Amino acid sequence: MANESDHNIEVGGVVTTDATPCSMDAACYYERYIAKEPRQYKGMERLQYVDEIIRGDDTSCISQLRMRRNTFFRLCNLMRKKGLLNDTRMICMEEQLAMFLHTLGHNATNRAIGSRFSHSGETVSRHFQRVLNAVVGLYPDLVKPASTVTPPEILSNNYWSAYFKDCIGAIDGTHIPAFVPSHEQAKFRDRKGNVSQNVMVACSFDLKFQYVLAGWEGSASDARVLQSALTREDKLFIPNGKYYVVDAGYANVPGFLAPYQGVDYHLNEYGTERSPQDKKELFNYQHSLLHNVVKRAFGMLKARFPILKTSPLYKIETQVKVVLACCILHNFIQGVGGDVLEVEAHNAEIDEEIDLVEVDDVAQSQLLGVSQMEFNDWIMKRDDVAERMWNDIHCRPHPIDS
Repeated sequence: MANESDHNIEVGGVVTTDATPCSMDAACYYERYIAKEPRQYKGMERLQYVDEIIRGDDTSCISQLRMRRNTFFRLCNLMRKKGLLNDTRMICMEEQLAMFLHTLGHNATNRAIGSRFSHSGETVSRHFQRVLNAVVGLYPDLVKPASTVTPPEILSNNYWSAYFKDCIGAIDGTHIPAFVPSHEQAKFRDRKGNVSQNVMVACSFDLKFQYVLAGWEGSASDARVLQSALTREDKLFIPNGKYYVVDAGYANVPGFLAPYQGVDYHLNEYGTERSPQDKKELFNYQHSLLHNVVKRAFGMLKARFPILKTSPLYKIETQVKVVLACCILHNFIQGVGGDVLEVEAHNAEIDEEIDLVEVDDVAQSQLLGVSQMEFNDWIMKRDDVAERMWNDIHCRPHPIDS
């Protein structure tokens, strides 16, 4: 488990802790961390291992660090350029980042990383925190809010551009296993009885995260987390006239287009011999095709970074930062073309949580400060889209799954 101090900082809207040597006597700090005699043989062995990973073939680098060699070096250059991470007396920046990525990509313990890279557990913990804070520092640069421009994925699809031209992405939540003290587990326990944190993201159609809110207790509803995202200082930004598609766990209010409740929705509810029978089912089916992008993004994220599938033994503040770091790294990898060699991520299972609780649209709209007129207009807009969809497929041949 990482050594952490009680100094609080705020990163990406999340209060976290930052490990510093402030509480230590200067001489003690020098003796413990700086004045270490290098173990010559182990040092050479360690450097050789790191060099084999980052200068070998891409397949090995993706397997160990979850990204290509070129992607890894570009990430190093970005961090160095922004002054977020640098070499220490004993460990170069590349090795620090390699240890960190190996931890996330294999859910490795400090002991396993220490053995692999020939470092003590304390050294591994200290550098894990150092790199973690550096990666989270990239949030403003790599997690960009949506723009007013219609996404190319919508424009290039004649069907979607006809009915969803103002859609900028999809929003959903996922539960990440959490480790918390026993006296706090009740509020972190989700509907399935697991201890987790509820993480909400906004995702673009190119599988990048546009907003990430981590740290909410697993017992919190998706609607409650969204309400927080809209009222906090670093709130979710929605361009005027645009909207996100959301599932039935959220209210159908301006800015958030939800499916019809009580109607088949998820893609697996429509088989090869089962097609939409009315306008509401047709709308829900097309809506689910759009919303599926965030499920794919979650699937890729968890395939790349298996640490998100377990409860790492860190303080909850560090666990929150780990989620943010994984999302940031995911965006960076996607931004440089993705890593198609990574079969695990490329063929990742869809992250599906279909046992959601449908919300009361009227009550939720009131909590979000939406007027009755605005609410009614938004309902009518959805009805109009559904009506046009249904009429169009009966007037002319048109594939509903384009």
